[in-house]
Amino acid sequence: MGDTDMTAVPSNEFTASQPDPGGAERPSGGPSLLPVSPARAREILIGLRLGVGVGALLAPRLLGRVFGIDPAANPASPYLARLFGIRDVMLAYQLYQAPESELEDVLRQGIVVDTSDVLAALAAGARGGIGARTLVLGGGAAAAAVCLGLAGREPGAGGSDG
Repeated sequence: MGDTDMTAVPSNEFTASQPDPGGAERPSGGPSLLPVSPARAREILIGLRLGVGVGALLAPRLLGRVFGIDPAANPASPYLARLFGIRDVMLAYQLYQAPESELEDVLRQGIVVDTSDVLAALAAGARGGIGARTLVLGGGAAAAAVCLGLAGREPGAGGSDG
């Protein structure tokens, strides 16, 4: 059959000629953390942050119950939820309005915050300070945000400081 290269592209990699399931094409070849374009990953991350953040600000008791935290048993939880909520709203806004020149820094900051949330959930779960539901939902949401932040980086971005 000649010199045709029959090398298969693994299903988790997208190339410039291969559209991703999110409807966009990867700007360059190479692996993708999630099967979405970087721009779509950022959009999802903004939505996740806004949803959780606004929920924590406007309905902290309800959000606490969703995450497995009983506000009656933890009367300070609405206050703490609101502190968390404004942080997530501001991270969403920061990402939404970031010019391309600042995008990498904004994503890195969010990744650090979200990684800290994952570690805090794991530590609290290991000590028995939170239940399994809180660990899975809280830690899982934070882990998803880490993945979205990483997937939201443009290929080739953030390699060196000069």
